[in-house]
Amino acid sequence: MSARGSSCVLFRSNSERTPMAKLPDFSDDDRARLKELGVGDEQITRLRYAIPIVEMIANPANYAPKADVMSILDEISNLSGKLSKKLEALVVPKRDAAHGVAYGLVEEGYWQGDRWADSGPSVAAHLVPRLQALRNSAVAAKARLPQGPSRRRTADPRAVRHIHEALRQGWRDAQRRAPERSEEAARHVSTRLQPYPKGLVPSKAENSPFREIVGLCYRKVGATADPRAAIENYLSEERKIRADLRNALDEGLRVTERSPRGRKPGQ
Repeated sequence: MSARGSSCVLFRSNSERTPMAKLPDFSDDDRARLKELGVGDEQITRLRYAIPIVEMIANPANYAPKADVMSILDEISNLSGKLSKKLEALVVPKRDAAHGVAYGLVEEGYWQGDRWADSGPSVAAHLVPRLQALRNSAVAAKARLPQGPSRRRTADPRAVRHIHEALRQGWRDAQRRAPERSEEAARHVSTRLQPYPKGLVPSKAENSPFREIVGLCYRKVGATADPRAAIENYLSEERKIRADLRNALDEGLRVTERSPRGRKPGQ
């Protein structure tokens, strides 16, 4: 059966065959081109998982004013935080009568409901950590929004980051599954992994395979712009991260060199 336009259906478990979500797939032509560019099967699989995130970031149809996004994130963080505190108040040892009655009613109704994915000894024990994680996630998302004017979505480096990580993770998957590797060879670091393909190293060059791979993923999600600006922004961010790491390492070395050596505790 042709893979063109096909998709893989994911299930909750082997015993439960209710479909959860469809995994995007590449057309036959796109798969063939990815193979020509040096992308392996495991990397294509990882790219399929990355495509929904890339679409959310890069597709112009998903653009929204930053103020609207901030308003939604504020509401999520506020509501989840308030509900978390309410649930925590239900289980404190010295709660008042109203909280005690509410606690009993909520517990009884909750555990009789449809909770196929639930676990935990109480409503609060099950939901409070998740609500707190949800609130923290919303707060962190607000911090990640650009402080200045929003850049064009097709120049957002996050999409390139997800594509690059999918390629790297898929390459690692392929190395772990390589049938020609013997157990003895796997014990030697020098033979454990093949060199990462040069063509898949991030580059904004016109004839770069990486740039074409990003462009192909962009077209898959409806973003028709050239990804050069996004790749350039991604490379700039990576250089800054490496510079920050070098500075932190240098500072750590300077602190170590200034610290007294051979001195016994208390001297």
